[in-house]
Amino acid sequence: MRAVAQRLVGAAQMWLPPQGVLRNAGWLLLGEVVNRASRFSLSLLVARHFGPEGFGYWSFVLSLATLLAILAEFGFPVVVTRNVAREPDRTGEFLAIATAPKLVLGAGAYLLTILLAWLVGPGGPTLHLALALGAFAVLDTFAQLLFAIFRAHERMLPEAVGKAVQGLTMLVVGATILFLADTIALVAVGPLVGVGFGLLVGAVFYARLGQPFRWRIESSSVRAMIQAALPIVVSSAAFLIYLRIDTVLLTWLRDERETGLYNAAVAYVFPFSFLPILFVNAIYPRMSRAGSGGDLATLYRQSSVFLAGCGALLVLGGAATANLVYLRVYGPAFRDSVGSLYLLLPAAALYFLSHFNYFILYASDREGIVMRLTLIGAGINVGLNLLLIPMFGAQGAALATLATECVVLGTLLAINREKLIRPRTRARPRSLP
Repeated sequence: MRAVAQRLVGAAQMWLPPQGVLRNAGWLLLGEVVNRASRFSLSLLVARHFGPEGFGYWSFVLSLATLLAILAEFGFPVVVTRNVAREPDRTGEFLAIATAPKLVLGAGAYLLTILLAWLVGPGGPTLHLALALGAFAVLDTFAQLLFAIFRAHERMLPEAVGKAVQGLTMLVVGATILFLADTIALVAVGPLVGVGFGLLVGAVFYARLGQPFRWRIESSSVRAMIQAALPIVVSSAAFLIYLRIDTVLLTWLRDERETGLYNAAVAYVFPFSFLPILFVNAIYPRMSRAGSGGDLATLYRQSSVFLAGCGALLVLGGAATANLVYLRVYGPAFRDSVGSLYLLLPAAALYFLSHFNYFILYASDREGIVMRLTLIGAGINVGLNLLLIPMFGAQGAALATLATECVVLGTLLAINREKLIRPRTRARPRSLP
């Protein structure tokens, strides 16, 4: 029995990610669940109190602010995590290098949010909401930068605590204001206060790292940081188009019913996509330090097996519970969307692996390949949607998503296989000067 147990342990160590990675992913999962549940609860309160019109204002401004926050974030968390993981003694320097351009980008994103909100609804709730929700979205990118520092040091507890505090504060403050005042713009102060508390928690934990913030930085280092981050922000924008374009094309090429059927299936399946994202956040620092040698190949094999298993469970569980859970949640009116659900389940499972493979390239300083492949994937997705939606409606959009994921993942596996399964000797990637 002991020999069998030892073999099982050895197999687990060979094919499963290190326990430290799974523990850190667990901390991230805990913080993310509390944060997302708090955001959903506050949005539900807004929807029930102000009705569809008020919730429409809220959703539009929050989506607009979140979209423009990509400009303020600018891909810096990915670059900072990679560089700090390789050179932890330069933590304060890397944080300062990223903060300098982020101050300018954040101000620009905030002003642009207010301007677009004013153009849509000058003097109305849209503009008032933009003042608070725009500031929330921009400040949240600074919180994400601090969390990237903790990930690089493989200390995920600060991020979990910060996100939980941010979400709970947002909910408590927002709900309190909601019941004291009947003004939707004042309720938006809740998210703003919440992100302030999240930043405060992050600053406290950062002080305990013992890595002083260094204001004196060289312009060449800032330029190098921006050059490394630029392909990442382009990839983020292209991926956002990939995620949202099917809804736009469904409404344009078919009707609102097909759009509703498709988005019901999307809303049921793709919230699970944050699971591989959290796992990749936990293992990304180790991948960055591993460079291009055998250690990275080991992490690649272990993580691929783990994520493939998670994807298989999602497909089997989602298909088995489609009639029992999905139709009970949405009702029999959404029965025609079950076909889309069956197509989106394997697409989400493939995304588990493609997201991880993207970050393998980030860890190897190959963000240019990620940018090109993301742009190609977005183009393929748009083309397939234009071809399939007129013929099959919502199922055509789901089939386009699945086909795009197959092409993207196949390309990523071909790129990473040569380097990771049969790694070549190569100089360790260098971080910023």
